[in-house]
Amino acid sequence: MLLVVKTERPASSGETFRFSLTYRMRFDAQARGYLLTATLLSMDAPAGGTTGGAMQAILAPMVDQPVTYHVGMEGDSLLLKDGDALWRAVTDRLAAKARAAPVSEGRQVSALLISLPEEQREALLTADIRQMMRFAGQPWKQDFSSPPDLDRTDCSEIGLIEREGDGQSDAKFVTERRWRVDVRTGLVRVHDDSKWLRQAEGAAPQLASRTTRSLMPE
Repeated sequence: MLLVVKTERPASSGETFRFSLTYRMRFDAQARGYLLTATLLSMDAPAGGTTGGAMQAILAPMVDQPVTYHVGMEGDSLLLKDGDALWRAVTDRLAAKARAAPVSEGRQVSALLISLPEEQREALLTADIRQMMRFAGQPWKQDFSSPPDLDRTDCSEIGLIEREGDGQSDAKFVTERRWRVDVRTGLVRVHDDSKWLRQAEGAAPQLASRTTRSLMPE
């Protein structure tokens, strides 16, 4: 099963910056819980430009690097396995990329990422996977005993909506997050995270950024 992450952000020039990532997701049973292995397969970003260069500098060392998590039996924990070995491999790749980066911003971002504490690096580089597992420990999750079967099409889903800034006259942005969640496993099938810039009264809000994460067959 693939996880596809797409981000779009309108620029002041009138163009829209678009960036996408594709992961392969694999689940394997284990005695207490199961293992989730996520591998970033590809990135798609505009050539050149500071934003595209910075994003590629951050994520390029993760391409083809399997990242394994242990998911607890109750779905309430998502722990990175062999984190020390993973970060040694990523840091080595990152240092090499930083030396060869053609974009100065990319080199700066690489150096910054290397200097971050491990907890912050993990939060930054594993955010997409954690979003898809964020409801795995909820009380309405029905089956804790086995890994999710990503090929099942008969799963029951619920829709969840969260809004921030709505109805607050002093809020500059309104943020809306939507999820479609498999009730049996707690796995997020679709996640939409949109941020809207408020306009003058009577005018429609303007999209500031949108990120969508979707699971789909390989």
